[in-house]
Amino acid sequence: MLGTEGLMKKNISKLFIVLPIMLAILLSGLGVDAGVSTSGGGYAVVCYTQQGQIESVELLDLFEARRIYNLTLIKSSGNLVADIMAGTRNTYWLQREMVVKDVATLEFLNLNIQSWLNTRVWVNTAQQLPKISDLGDVGNIRHLWGPRCRLEQIAFMDDKTLKVHILKPLWDRMNSLNQAALIKHEMFYNISRNYIILPLETSEFIRKSIGLMYTANKIPSAISGIPKGLKPHMILHDPNAKSTGRWDSTAYYSFPIRKSSNGAVFNRYQFTYVAGRIILTPTYVDMPQQLTLGARYQLNSFQLNGWYLVAMPDRAPGKQGVLLRLFNDKGMTVVDLR
Repeated sequence: MLGTEGLMKKNISKLFIVLPIMLAILLSGLGVDAGVSTSGGGYAVVCYTQQGQIESVELLDLFEARRIYNLTLIKSSGNLVADIMAGTRNTYWLQREMVVKDVATLEFLNLNIQSWLNTRVWVNTAQQLPKISDLGDVGNIRHLWGPRCRLEQIAFMDDKTLKVHILKPLWDRMNSLNQAALIKHEMFYNISRNYIILPLETSEFIRKSIGLMYTANKIPSAISGIPKGLKPHMILHDPNAKSTGRWDSTAYYSFPIRKSSNGAVFNRYQFTYVAGRIILTPTYVDMPQQLTLGARYQLNSFQLNGWYLVAMPDRAPGKQGVLLRLFNDKGMTVVDLR
C-alpha cells in the first residue's frame, strides 16, 4: 500500500476531482518530479488578552478578505473537513458555475482530504517552526488590527517532503473555517511554486484566491459574460506534458463586445487560467479592433492586479501580423496570444 506521501504525490489531482477538468490536470503536476526546491509559509493575525493569553487567531488570507477587500466570509461549520469541502465547492462554482452533487465523487474527495490532513506535523513553539518570509506586499494593514494583535507565522510547508509544519497552540485557537483555509492555502501555494512560467515567490496571489474561495458574497464567476457555447483558446506551456506531467496552461475566450457609452465595438479577451494560475472572478481586457502597436492595455482583474497586454509585431518564423504579449505587474513576460 502507498503511504501518505505516496498518496500525495500520485493522487494529488484526485483531491480536486470535482473541480473543472483543467484544474484537476493542473494539480496533477505535483505528482511528478518537477524539481520543486522551494517551500512556503502561512501567517495569521494573532490577538492577545491583557494577560498575554491568545484571544483569537485568524488566517491572514481571511483577515485581508474581510478588512481590505470587504468580503463577507461563509460561517465556520465547526467541522474541518466540511469547511475544506465548502471552499472546494465555492471554487468550482467561481471557475465554471457548476455544482457538485455526485455522492461517490464527494466521498472520494473526503478520503483524499484525509491524506492531506495526515501530512500535518505539529510543533509546539515558534522556535521549532522553520522561518520563511514570503508575504510579499501586505501594505499598511497593521492599523487594521488592535494594539494587542500581531502578524505571526503559523505554518511551513516543506515542498520536498510534502509535510505541513503547523504551530499547534495557534491552530487550536482557530475555528474550523480558518483551519480549512490554512490547509487550502498550503495546498494551492505548493502547486503555485511549481508553475512553469513565473512560479510564485510570494503568497499574495494565493491569499486573494483563498479569500474568494471562502466568500459568502455573490460575486461573478470567471466565465461571467462569456457567450454560451464559445470554445476557449488553450495554450499548453509544456509541449511534452504527456511525458512530464506539467499541464500548466493559459485559457482565454475572445469575443466582440459593444460599449454602451459610445456604441464602439471592442474585442474582449477573458481568461480562466493564466500561466497555470486559477482565475475565480472575471479577468479580461477590452481592446479596440484597431490596435496601436506598443500600447498598453490594462487587465481588469482582482487576482492579477497590474497585469497588462501589449500589441506587438509577430516576428516568429512563419508568422505575421500582431500578437498580444501579456506582462505581469513587474513587467515580466508571461505569455503571447496569437
